[in-house]
Amino acid sequence: MKKKSILLIFFVTILICSTFTIASSEKLILKSIVKTIGFEVQGNTLIVENINKRVLEIDTAGTIVWQKTGLNSPNDAERLANGNTLISEYNLNRIIEIDTSGNIVWEITNIAGPQDVERFDNGNTLITETLGSRVFEIDNFGNIIWEKTGLFWPTDAERVDNGNTLIVESLGQRVIEVDNEGSVLWQVTNLTNPVDVERLHDGNTLITEANLGRIIEVDSWGYIVREITGLDSPWDAERLSNGDTLIAEYANERIIQIAPDDEIVWEITGLQGPVDVEKLPNLPPSAPEITGPTVGSMLIPLYFNFTSTDPNADRVTYQVKWGDGTENNWSPWQNSGEPYCENHTWYVPINYTILARAKDDYGAESDYSTFEIIIPRNKVFVGWYERLIGKFPILSHLIRNFLSIR
Repeated sequence: MKKKSILLIFFVTILICSTFTIASSEKLILKSIVKTIGFEVQGNTLIVENINKRVLEIDTAGTIVWQKTGLNSPNDAERLANGNTLISEYNLNRIIEIDTSGNIVWEITNIAGPQDVERFDNGNTLITETLGSRVFEIDNFGNIIWEKTGLFWPTDAERVDNGNTLIVESLGQRVIEVDNEGSVLWQVTNLTNPVDVERLHDGNTLITEANLGRIIEVDSWGYIVREITGLDSPWDAERLSNGDTLIAEYANERIIQIAPDDEIVWEITGLQGPVDVEKLPNLPPSAPEITGPTVGSMLIPLYFNFTSTDPNADRVTYQVKWGDGTENNWSPWQNSGEPYCENHTWYVPINYTILARAKDDYGAESDYSTFEIIIPRNKVFVGWYERLIGKFPILSHLIRNFLSIR
């Protein structure tokens, strides 16, 4: 009877391993073509589709993982530290902050053509008001903290590290840097329909010229040190940490990532009026879900599944600590959300806690998850084992060293 019970446990654990490898939930796939042309893209991407009236977040495979539809001429979006999303709606003359469910949790109205919006660490918000010919900063209650008026069709603004503010005057054909008093301290003139600006970490400035179809990088003297040309109405550009440039190309209906050698390394096509793009931070995978038997037998391999989902759809690898002092090195790479099966054999009848964690392609690690298993005493085996140890005491020491049990 005991042999039959052991065999039953063995086959049940095999069944668990094979059953849970039948995986994965249906995903909503972006209808556009996703091309990875030789470089792996890290982190999800937040995109504003002006014509399609939505803001969407896609993973590296082009799968939509979040979206807000039914917007009215959205022009800009920013993912906040609390997970909410800040959005400008040009035609509705408002800025909204929505949670992950799409509910409005903060709103400022009566803004004449809001184009760009930026949230500061102190909770204040910087707004580019195109039709109002100004850029202004408000607190959480809507009180104006700072403003620069008299601008000529402003389309973008950015607060830089020194406390100054970069502003794009699209019809003024220039980018200016102003201090708290509104005085112009630096500028690049004779531009053609500039629409976006970003100050880089090395002090250079990235400027998007829509009508010329180019992105230029200028130094502190205003000299062009790099130029990306041949674009069709680029509307937004962001320099990534690896030196690549992420571009929203409005007329070509695509998002492209361009390497320093000007090669396109990643592309999303088939979008409708992309006007803004933001690369989100790479997030760690979820702590693995562990499934398997909660009671087992000594000397019998027991099988467990470990399943972790990566929010960026990156591959994952697993590390398992079995609770007896032994652990597995990182497993072979698995697709996100697909179970990984591993087995282990225990030799001492006690309760064990299994620990497991996951790591993605880019080294982001999850928290540990735990799983409890009981290995009860087997009277036949324990009696035989104790008699053997009684005759050869050194075996106990050798076995404990082999199993790394302390």
